[in-house]
Amino acid sequence: MRIIGGRCVAYFDGMKQNDILTLQIRDVGMCGEGIASYEDYTVFVPFALPDERVEVKVDYVKRNLAYATLRRVLAPSASRVAVPCGKYGRCGGCDLMHADYGLQLEIKRKIVATALQKAKVDATVLPTVASPKRLGYRNKIALPFGMAEGRITVGFYREGTHQVVGIRQCVLHEAWAAALIEVTLRWAEQYRLQVYDSATGKGLLRHLVARHLGNHTDVTMVINADNLPFWRQYAAALGEVLPEYSLYISTNTRRNNVIMGDRVRLVAGEPYSHTIEGVSVEVNPLSFLQVNDDVCAAIYRRVREVIEPRAGKIVVDAFAGIGTLGATLAKDGADVYNIEIVPEAIEDADRLYRKNGLTGHNLCGDSAVLLPEVLRKVGQNAPAVHEMHLRRPYFEAICAGHKRYELRLADEKRRRIASGDLIRFDCEGEALYCRVTSTAVFPDFAALFAAIGTADAVDSACTALPAAASMDEFYTSEMIERYGAMAIGVEPINIVGIYVVLDPPRKGCPEAVVQSLVSLGKEPSADFVKQNAAWPVVTMPYVQQVVYISCNPATLARDLAILQSVYRVASVQPYDMFPQTRHVETLCLLRKQ
Repeated sequence: MRIIGGRCVAYFDGMKQNDILTLQIRDVGMCGEGIASYEDYTVFVPFALPDERVEVKVDYVKRNLAYATLRRVLAPSASRVAVPCGKYGRCGGCDLMHADYGLQLEIKRKIVATALQKAKVDATVLPTVASPKRLGYRNKIALPFGMAEGRITVGFYREGTHQVVGIRQCVLHEAWAAALIEVTLRWAEQYRLQVYDSATGKGLLRHLVARHLGNHTDVTMVINADNLPFWRQYAAALGEVLPEYSLYISTNTRRNNVIMGDRVRLVAGEPYSHTIEGVSVEVNPLSFLQVNDDVCAAIYRRVREVIEPRAGKIVVDAFAGIGTLGATLAKDGADVYNIEIVPEAIEDADRLYRKNGLTGHNLCGDSAVLLPEVLRKVGQNAPAVHEMHLRRPYFEAICAGHKRYELRLADEKRRRIASGDLIRFDCEGEALYCRVTSTAVFPDFAALFAAIGTADAVDSACTALPAAASMDEFYTSEMIERYGAMAIGVEPINIVGIYVVLDPPRKGCPEAVVQSLVSLGKEPSADFVKQNAAWPVVTMPYVQQVVYISCNPATLARDLAILQSVYRVASVQPYDMFPQTRHVETLCLLRKQ
C-alpha cells in the first residue's frame, strides 16, 4: 500500500524474493510444475496442479519470470492425491506423486507436445501409454552415501544440491531395495567405514548401485580406492537378505559427478543373464538397461511392429549400447548394424550375439561417420535398377503372379539387363519393382513364343503365332528384324530402404548424426509403390524410416526440427517409463517426405 493524494491505495512495485503470494495455477510446465500469472510475471510452482489456488513464497525473480516454493494448497485440485512417501518433496526424486495417475499421463503428453510446439515440429502427440506398475517398477537404484547426525546414510540428492536426503526405502522399488539399504548401512557402521567427501576428495564409500532382475540382485559398491575392506563380510551379509546376488566393486577416484568408474570387477556371486523379448542378455553393471521392464518390453514390441524385421531388411541402431534392441530384430531375420562409440559395449554386443546364435555387425565408432559408411556399403551391393512403362492389364498381371515374363525388343538398352537386376515398372502413377530372374534373346517373337509359350508372357491362352503377330502393335517388322526379341523373367518384390534406430542419451543426437541423416540418399520416387507381404524384400541405399526413442523431450524436439526437412513425423507416442516423476520416454516414427 502507498499514500497518494491523501488516500491509501494499492501499489505494486515489482515482485521480490521472499514475497508471499496467493496464486491460481493455470497450466503445467516442462518440468511438471504448476504455472500461474501474477501481474506481469509468470510464476513456476513445483508440486502445484492446474486449477489449484495456492499460497507460495517467491524464491527467485528474473525479468518477468519467478520461481516459488509451495507453502499451502488453499483450494486443491480434484486430481490431487495423498502421497505414499514421507520423503516426498525433499529427496529430489519423484515430483508428480501428488497427482492422480490419469493426470500424470496427461502432463507427460503435454510436456512432449509443448516441446515440439516450441521447436515448430508439426506432429500430433498421442496419449501417454501407461505403465502396468505405478509403484515398485524400478529395477535399478543408485544411491550416494552421506552423513546425517553423525551416522552413515544413503539416499537421494535434494533437488539442486549435493545434500543427501537419507532413505530406508523407496516406494518406486520393491522390498529388495529396503533390505539392501538396511544391510549396507549396518555393515558400514559396524566396520566404521568413511563416506566420500566431494569437497576434500577424501573418504571411501561413494555410491551404492544395484539392479534387480528376476530374483537376482547385482550390487555394485563404488569406492574412492582400489580395494574395499571387509567385502567378504559384506557379501556374507548380502547373502542373508537377497535370494540371489552378485557383488561388484567399481573404483572411481576422480573428483567428478560421474557415479561409476570405468571398470567393475566381480568379487562374489556369478554374472546374471536376463531375457528381454526372447534375447538372453548377460547383465553387467556398466551396461545400459531401461529401469522399467514392462514399458521397455512394450517399446521394443512397438519398434518390431514398425520395422517388421525379416530377411532382406537392414536396420542400423546408431546408439546401440550392448545391442539388445538390435538383437531382438536380428532374431527375426533382419540384417542389423549396431553402432556404439564405447568399445566395452561393443565387446558385450559381440558376446550377446554369440550367446544367442545371432549374426550381425557390431561396429565401434561415431555414428556420424559409420552411418553413411553403412549406406555406401549397401549401395555398392545394390542391384542395378532399370525403368520401364507398362500398360494396366500387364501391370496387374505381374502383381497377381500371372505374368512371369516381360517381352521387349532386344535393343542395346535391354541387352544390358542381367539376372539379379531390378526393373521399376510405372503405370499411371503407380510403381512396381521386380527382380530379373532370367534373360533370353531370340531372332523374333515367333521364336520367343515357341520357346517359352504364351501363358506366362501375355496372360493369354492364344497360340504362339497370333501372340507373335500381336507384338506388331508395339514394334515394326524392321525393328524386330534388326534387334530381335527378348524375354525377361520377372518376379515382383518389396523395395525397402534402411531403417535407422536412434536411442541417444538425454543430450540427444550429436548434430553430425542428424545432419548425416538429412543428407543420406533419396527414396525412389513414386506416388504409390505396390507392396505385398508375400513378396521377397530387396533393400536399397536410402533411409526409409527413422525410429527415434528419446528420454528428453527438449533434445528430441531440437533434433526433429532439423530432421523434418527431409522426414515426415508420422507418429509421436509417449510412454510412462518413469511413473511418479516428470520424466517421459517418447517413441517417434519418421518417414521420408
